[in-house]
Amino acid sequence: MARFCILIPAYKPDEKLITLLKEIEYKTNLRVVVVDDGSGEAFTPIFEAAMQIERCHVIRYEKNGGKGHALKVGLRYCQETYGQDADFSGVVTADADGQHILKDIIRVGEALAEDPNLLVLGTRTFVNEIPFRSRFGNKITILAYKLASGISVSDTQTGLRGIPNSSLDAMCELEGNRYEYEMQMLLQVKNMGLTVKEVPIETIYIDDNSSSHFNPLKDSIRIYKEIFKHAYFFKYILSSVASFCVDYLVYALLFGFGVLSSLNAQIPARIVSSIFNFIVNKRVVFESKEADTKKTILQAASYFLLVAVNLFLIARPLNALLLHWGMSEYLSEPLANLVQFIISYSVQRFFIFAKKKK
Repeated sequence: MARFCILIPAYKPDEKLITLLKEIEYKTNLRVVVVDDGSGEAFTPIFEAAMQIERCHVIRYEKNGGKGHALKVGLRYCQETYGQDADFSGVVTADADGQHILKDIIRVGEALAEDPNLLVLGTRTFVNEIPFRSRFGNKITILAYKLASGISVSDTQTGLRGIPNSSLDAMCELEGNRYEYEMQMLLQVKNMGLTVKEVPIETIYIDDNSSSHFNPLKDSIRIYKEIFKHAYFFKYILSSVASFCVDYLVYALLFGFGVLSSLNAQIPARIVSSIFNFIVNKRVVFESKEADTKKTILQAASYFLLVAVNLFLIARPLNALLLHWGMSEYLSEPLANLVQFIISYSVQRFFIFAKKKK
């Protein structure tokens, strides 16, 4: 059996935790780390029982820090205690509420041992008997995560994960102390040089998942906040909408008051909105904040070259064609902008403001 350890963050657990720990003890030779995330004195008997189980190490602290905090505490212990072993493949995280069965934990651990560059997800099958809030919430989060990262997964919220030894130190440095921490893992896989592998597992919900400490409102806000922070595409959309408003306002003023013709009014409108868009995209969207004057000049030159290409080789000819076909000037301008939207995003994201790989 592959050499990995099991990490279980626990907040106010019941006997299902002890049942799982005893099964691990009787059927495997795996080591287990349990982190008591400030459950309180009332749950001391549960953790004392866990301490009596062979190969189970319990970490306790008084103040509840959240699931993400508990995971980082446990991952750091595993990294410092087992990480130097040559044959130690990594850590499998599992929940304390009975949702993850031993055979699935082992399957994730075995998949983890296949490749040191894998983040393994034990993915659930969401069928009719699953609580609606879990099924619906997972679908929405899957879509948001795909738009943000470009990675397709079938379960972003699973707590059964295989984390390779090579990335334990980086995982401990991720932001987030509650459920958003698990989303941070997924958002950072590319930066860590990891590939996601999914392993199908059984989906178990006990009493309609009533034992979950997940707060649908507060924790969902935290999760989507993390997605938005890393979602260049979402921020780019907002930046583009704001820039379009600036562009269209200047265009409408110049054309509407008869200062310039429709086609000529595009040029100053695009210059003003492009300066605005460059500053917002550099600082906010793609977070290119290095104080490097030469790099900023190169970025600006590349960006305005892109603007010129879009304006004179794409938007302007297209706008003229739409006007020739009899379309209103007030409609041809936004349609021409839409055509160049994806081109501009791709060039900026992957070339102009691309971050160096660490």
